[in-house]
Amino acid sequence: MQFTTIQFILFFTVASFVYYVSKPTWRWVVLLIASIYFYAQLDAPHLLVALALVTIISYFLGLKLNNLPIESSKRKLVLWIGILLNLSVMAVVRYLPSIVNSFQADLISQLKTPNLMVTIGVSFFVFHAISYLIDIYYARNPAEFHIGYFSLYLSFFPKLLQGPIERGSKLIPQLRNPQTLNDEIIRSALLLFAWGLFKKVVVADRLGMMVDIVYDDLPSFTGFTLRLATLLYAIQIYCDFSGYTDMALSIARLLGINLSNNFNRPYLAVSIVDFWRRWHITFSNWIFDYIFNPIQMNLRRWKTWANPIALLVTFFLSGIWHGANWTFVVWGLLHGIYMATFVLFTPYRKKFLKRFRLENSVFIRIIQSGMTFILVSFAWIFFRANTLADAVYVVRYIFIDLDTVPRLLMMFMQGKAILDEGLVHESIGLFNIPFREYYLAGLGLMILMIVELPKNLSTSRLGVAFHRHTVIRWATYLLLVLAIFGLAATGQTEFIYFQF
Repeated sequence: MQFTTIQFILFFTVASFVYYVSKPTWRWVVLLIASIYFYAQLDAPHLLVALALVTIISYFLGLKLNNLPIESSKRKLVLWIGILLNLSVMAVVRYLPSIVNSFQADLISQLKTPNLMVTIGVSFFVFHAISYLIDIYYARNPAEFHIGYFSLYLSFFPKLLQGPIERGSKLIPQLRNPQTLNDEIIRSALLLFAWGLFKKVVVADRLGMMVDIVYDDLPSFTGFTLRLATLLYAIQIYCDFSGYTDMALSIARLLGINLSNNFNRPYLAVSIVDFWRRWHITFSNWIFDYIFNPIQMNLRRWKTWANPIALLVTFFLSGIWHGANWTFVVWGLLHGIYMATFVLFTPYRKKFLKRFRLENSVFIRIIQSGMTFILVSFAWIFFRANTLADAVYVVRYIFIDLDTVPRLLMMFMQGKAILDEGLVHESIGLFNIPFREYYLAGLGLMILMIVELPKNLSTSRLGVAFHRHTVIRWATYLLLVLAIFGLAATGQTEFIYFQF
């Protein structure tokens, strides 16, 4: 049941109605039942079993940790038992079917549970559980004694499938005492849902059609087309994932819960470090708090090399988390290398910029943003490629014919036909898509840039006019709704991060 379906709209309408007509003391029950029902719609009973196991393990071990004295040597043992049990549940659900299927391809299809390969949400509620136990161990937060609120913390349906990854200290108190709704909260939530829906069904799904044509038939393409498809994928995955997050935040907001924002214009980042402060923010915070920091502390005697090595290990594990495929491992290692290199050369970079008084140069920031986007997009090749061999093919052929764009610009300026025979032959698959699809995708991208690129829309002239004038505000709402219905791609496409 995706957020983009009529089925979900009907489900949420009924669930929210029952939620608000119920007594406040019983609303957690409504949300818990709704969350379990929502997860059960995946028709994958093993996921419900995994959720129940993680909930029971983490709840009782959390109580055990909470009751043990700080100085007790048993605390660390209890913590590691909890971490390993939770990771074992995740590993069995996520990796065992793939391993079995690799040895006997027909085995999964012969089982009575055809959806055994579905793993949606497992990683996210396991991450919630692990952070919950670690925070109790370090006495950052007490254990939650009410098993109902704890179960809801893990299973709360707006963030269950793709996050955000919330800390217990932030979410559980809100589940106990949700925010009271008012007209402004409802308006902002509905607008955020519409914007997330726009990014998903208009931009991401339309760009996905073009990306799939190339990446699902790589031998037919080289050079310019590979570069174009890779850049479009960078935009597709951003709009797909941030669109889901926008909708999740809006749904939770309508229930009086404020979830954490997961994106902050990541493609405007001026470095890879800055990118990970802006991209999948709750996941970045999680891996830095619970993986990088402990590793770095244990390696601090290595001085200069402590941070680079800790970053390599952290992002290597991040790649493994994304899937049992070498493409994800390489993607993680690439980002680890990017981050480690940035950390090692930061002192020299700062000296260089200071020497030539370029610290506050807008031109340098533009160059840094462009280079960061190129590096991130290059890593996306391994994230999107179906196999490591496909990724190697893209890397091998993506840099040929680098003069294509300058050549096309020169032809355009000279009034010549843009599409010469070579380029048409190379991009024949893409040009089989009707021109209307390019037009609508381009229009969607233009709207996306107009809204997302301003640094602070609320303080801009457009933002002030939007908030002050009712006519302008409602005209904007109407145009957004019309754009969704008029520009949306046909058919339902799953969110990219559903595979994680």
